[in-house]
Amino acid sequence: SGTLPAAYSAWASLSDFRVDNNTLSGTLPAAYGAWANLNVFHVFSNAITGSLPPEYSAWLVVRDSQFSNNSLSGTIPSSYAAWESLVAFHAHANQLTGTLPPELSSWTLVTQFVVSHNTLEGTIPAQYSAWGKIAMFLVCLLYTSPSPRDGLLSRMPSSA
Repeated sequence: SGTLPAAYSAWASLSDFRVDNNTLSGTLPAAYGAWANLNVFHVFSNAITGSLPPEYSAWLVVRDSQFSNNSLSGTIPSSYAAWESLVAFHAHANQLTGTLPPELSSWTLVTQFVVSHNTLEGTIPAQYSAWGKIAMFLVCLLYTSPSPRDGLLSRMPSSA
């Protein structure tokens, strides 16, 4: 239990940070963007609130990020497109809103993209076709109309 201390950002050589299933609360410290060598970041199954910090786009070698089963809100930052080594992105079962950023198509190594059970809206960007290695793609409950009862829950882009 407790919160994530911003002071941990001083861990300059950190490559693997896993604090899942600890009933942690509070927000994700923006200062963790200083972890230049980070490969793995797991904070799933806690009670973390706030947004996904755009400062984390500085993690240029991150391969696995798992934010699922928290109470995170706001959008998925388009600046996370800088994570060109990313293999797995999990942010399901939060309160994320907005649209899926087309810029994330730069994740050409991604094999897992899981953002189901949020309140995302719009269409799935056609640019994600660049994800040639994708094996798990879970984008359930993507609202395309003002109310989920008004029709289609998710919509794939039409092919050109």
